[in-house]
Amino acid sequence: MKMLKTGLRGFLGVAFGFICLLFQPVAWGMQAVVLESNVKALPAGTLLQADAVLSVAKSGVVTVVAENGSMKTIRGPYRGAWLLASESIDGLADVKAALGRLLTARSEDTSTLGTVRRLGSSTEWLPAHAKQGWNVVSAEHEGVQCIVPSQRVQLLRQNSQGAELAALRKADSTYQPIHWSENAAFAVWPDSVPIQSEDIYLLRRTGSSIPYRLQIIELAPGFAQSAPVYQLATLLAHRCVVQATLLKHAENL
Repeated sequence: MKMLKTGLRGFLGVAFGFICLLFQPVAWGMQAVVLESNVKALPAGTLLQADAVLSVAKSGVVTVVAENGSMKTIRGPYRGAWLLASESIDGLADVKAALGRLLTARSEDTSTLGTVRRLGSSTEWLPAHAKQGWNVVSAEHEGVQCIVPSQRVQLLRQNSQGAELAALRKADSTYQPIHWSENAAFAVWPDSVPIQSEDIYLLRRTGSSIPYRLQIIELAPGFAQSAPVYQLATLLAHRCVVQATLLKHAENL
């Protein structure tokens, strides 16, 4: 009888947790990103679906940020949906610091197409263009870069003093021309080079014998409406350091 009661309590606990998840107003479909973690299986930058079940050991600590901007710290021992974790974070300063650490870690990542590869250009000049909005792709860096679907993509160069004719192509197609006018920092991504998420594109700049390799990631349609802290964490999860740098300065994060 005692075992039966214990089993019943366990079943009721799981059922109650499921009901809480079911009736959370923003639960279904809301994603999150791991901001900081000492759990090997959940490194910073991990994307979590709404129904993701986390296993955190006794000494484990995982901090996540959700699409609506809410943040939770999950301390082990814990096993369950991240949405049901009760400890929330209110300190924006702590969140900014954590985002800064993640940005630094991503910026120092030197894996192939993993992040910004500096070709004579740092990211220090990017903040001047932070108010330009979404879909700015750096023409000065190789690596992964993120865009929002259904918006015109612009290629940004650092030196806008002279006119420049460049060329862009998908890895398996022919080059198409790109033109920067004199004193223009932006050039429009050509319609003749359609974007397919996760594909590789080659950008040949004037004076460069080796083309830059860009991998373009299309973000979820509702990304632009999510909270800025979540946007920044998501960009870093995808290793889109250029766009993360622009957003960080645009939103003062």
